[in-house]
Amino acid sequence: MQNQRILIILLAVLISGCARYKAEDAMLKSIQEKMSEMNQRMESLRLKLKDLEDAIFILNDRVKEMENKQALLQNQLQRIKEHMLASTQHPKQKKVQGSKPSSSLSAASKKIMSPENLYRRAYDLIMSTKYDKAIKLLLEFLQDFPQHSLADNAAYWLGECYYTQKDYESALNYFLMVIEDYPNGNKVPDALLKLAYTYEKLGNMEKSKFYLHKLLTEFPFSEPAEKAKIKLKKKTQ
Repeated sequence: MQNQRILIILLAVLISGCARYKAEDAMLKSIQEKMSEMNQRMESLRLKLKDLEDAIFILNDRVKEMENKQALLQNQLQRIKEHMLASTQHPKQKKVQGSKPSSSLSAASKKIMSPENLYRRAYDLIMSTKYDKAIKLLLEFLQDFPQHSLADNAAYWLGECYYTQKDYESALNYFLMVIEDYPNGNKVPDALLKLAYTYEKLGNMEKSKFYLHKLLTEFPFSEPAEKAKIKLKKKTQ
């Protein structure tokens, strides 16, 4: 009788321990899921912050460019005044004096160009739908500044230009460049989405779905992920 009582007690302890273990295991999984979700949200915020930093970088460069142009114009104006003054005093030297502002303007204009200016000009051309000219500048940017913080953006917009021109093979190459050469860049989610779109245009539906799922897995809280969800819903309908 006493042995049965001890057995019952041990059984109760064992059951209680199993229940406690299951509860603790469930709690641990819940914590891990929340941590994973927080990490994904932090990654999404990091990418958005990178976008903002790039935008501020370009705006600062634009301000510098305007300041340089202002200084250039002031310098040119001063030279014109000096030329006019010299012309009234020495009329025969008019032709010689008049040639200086032009050479100065040319030299100063070359100094204004920078990676940020090159990228911004290419971007402005894209917004004006002048894709061929934009492609030329973006290719120049990647050739001259492959490690620049805007290089992934340049590669992405090259892909967009070719995609718009329906050159899907070329578009594919540059979208792949974004995720392979610049895996930590802010354009990776956008590139994953456009890879899915491009493969769909090329008739490869399996690859298209692969990149949609990859986007949802790696960047579930990004804006491109929302478009991926809509795209997948349409594919299943």
